[in-house]
Amino acid sequence: MQITGPLIIQPAHHRDIGCGIARMDYDVIDSLDTRTDSFVEIISRKRTVVRCLPVIPSDEGKGVIRLDDLTMENIGSQIGKHVYVKKIDVSEAERVIVAPLQEIPPVMEQYLNDVLYNQAIVKEQLVAIPYFPGSLIFTVKDYTPLAQSVMITSKTKFQIENTNYYFSNNV
Repeated sequence: MQITGPLIIQPAHHRDIGCGIARMDYDVIDSLDTRTDSFVEIISRKRTVVRCLPVIPSDEGKGVIRLDDLTMENIGSQIGKHVYVKKIDVSEAERVIVAPLQEIPPVMEQYLNDVLYNQAIVKEQLVAIPYFPGSLIFTVKDYTPLAQSVMITSKTKFQIENTNYYFSNNV
């Protein structure tokens, strides 16, 4: 598949933070033979998958990509650094195993589905789940089916590792 870049990381606009979005030029989106709102892989020291949306008009033609802090953490990069982007195929997730990075209160699986619904993930990616007064951070340990990336659907079942919890939509 076509790889495009390098693109220079700039901070996400406030409305995009936590949404799994990367904003880039229409020319970049076209060169990937994809369309807006499709999934793309962002590649640096590590990789992650996000939805691509166009930049605002004042960013057009500048070779920038706008990413939030969590996405930068997931690719091991920071503002001002270069990344590459490629189109990626995403399968529907049947089962996802996550592990919390800190001690967590009980979390219902439906809440994970609600927050991550329609987002794509890769193994070892960090995901933030809003939980008063902040967020719970999980790492994606594994998923089925075997694929480069999977998308969370209403049928996705979660298993939270390192706790006694296993939640299913069938309960």
